Amino acid sequence: SIDVTVREEVFLLYGTFSRTFLTMFEVLFANWGPACRVLMENVSEWFSLFFLFYRCILGFAVLNIINAVFVQQTMKTASSDEEIAFKQKEKDIQSYTRKVKKLFQTMDAGHCTIRNCLIPEFPVFEGKAGTRAELD
Repeated sequence: SIDVTVREEVFLLYGTFSRTFLTMFEVLFANWGPACRVLMENVSEWFSLFFLFYRCILGFAVLNIINAVFVQQTMKTASSDEEIAFKQKEKDIQSYTRKVKKLFQTMDAGHCTIRNCLIPEFPVFEGKAGTRAELD
């Protein structure tokens, strides 16, 4: 018969469904060595292969799922940013076009001269070389 301490050690990790479930969760995400060693040394060495396959297959599967979700969200955000930038650029172009049209309409109406439409008034530059004062 198997020693009582060995039975207790195996029971602590695998004695009930909930203990086994928690142990296998720990094996997947944390320190899998002790859980593997208990079965390998006290039940059968073949459990080492089971744990290696379990860790590799489930570990890669979980990593690939997380990676796929991350990449999908990143691509969704990137495409959204491009659309927002494109729409903003379109708005800027439309705004600029309206301003230029208004300028030409005002000039066509005969209300504009170089002095009152194209050269803004900046009191700081009054009387300085190359400014409005020289155009008078």
